[in-house]
Amino acid sequence: MQVPGVDHAMHLLTASLPTPSYSPAEPPDRRIDDDDPLEE
Repeated sequence: MQVPGVDHAMHLLTASLPTPSYSPAEPPDRRIDDDDPLEE
């Protein structure tokens, strides 16, 4: 079932993420990069 409302919600969630191009193979790399400045 494809509901436009759900699609919109997913789009909003994706837009809320810091990285627009969210990839399953990128999270780890981006996570470390984001943790670096935080620890500094």
